[in-house]
Amino acid sequence: MSGDRSRHITAALLVLSMVCSLAARADEGALALPGGDILPPEIVHTPLEEFPSGMPLRIQALVTDESGVREVILFYRNTGETEYRQLPMLSAPGSSLYSADLPRNAGPRVEYFIRASDVAGNSVLGNLFDPYVITVVTPAARAAEL
Repeated sequence: MSGDRSRHITAALLVLSMVCSLAARADEGALALPGGDILPPEIVHTPLEEFPSGMPLRIQALVTDESGVREVILFYRNTGETEYRQLPMLSAPGSSLYSADLPRNAGPRVEYFIRASDVAGNSVLGNLFDPYVITVVTPAARAAEL
């Protein structure tokens, strides 16, 4: 029984230490927790699998958070590249729908993921290790499939 009690005390002290650390950071202005928000934003996104070349390729996502969304960034690269490029995803005032347009010369296959941050400093990286992939299809390739 004393072993269980010791583990509970250790766990409680760890949680207390984390809370005190967060409070200290908040006092320094490095962290603000409006309403105690500790959850990252939620990203709802339906990926496209292919897109016609020469057309503006708009990536959209619904991003919500209880304390408010601070920023949404689209990370993208052509398949085979090592570095991701970044585009801010913007929304209309009062809207939770964020969007960014990929350059017309992107492709032929584009990998991407979305990062969202809230005003409390929480962030989420959607599909960082398994990015979405879009194939940019030329009209000739589309005609050959038919």
